[in-house]
Amino acid sequence: MATPARKAMKQYWDKWAEYKTESGTSFEMMLLETSGYDYTKRLSDLDVKEMVSLLPDLQGVDLLELGAGVGRFTGELASRAKTVHSTDFMQKFVDNKMAANGPK
Repeated sequence: MATPARKAMKQYWDKWAEYKTESGTSFEMMLLETSGYDYTKRLSDLDVKEMVSLLPDLQGVDLLELGAGVGRFTGELASRAKTVHSTDFMQKFVDNKMAANGPK
């Protein structure tokens, strides 16, 4: 049975699956969507917490986060693990997450 967060995520992505333009739906277009920013942010927060809750207990664990991107999961992982080493090919993303979460 799907959780409320999963149902909300499915509805959100179904919206994008139906959205059509001349060039089709693109990731860039989804990133430019701002009309529902607060809803999207709340949905993302729920999704992150749900996804991380599926992991085993991270207390005392040294964790490597490969392809951390904008760090969607980094803060939540950092709150649970002993250390989190995040890496991404976009160094600015890594720098921003280090500034937000500090060394851990």
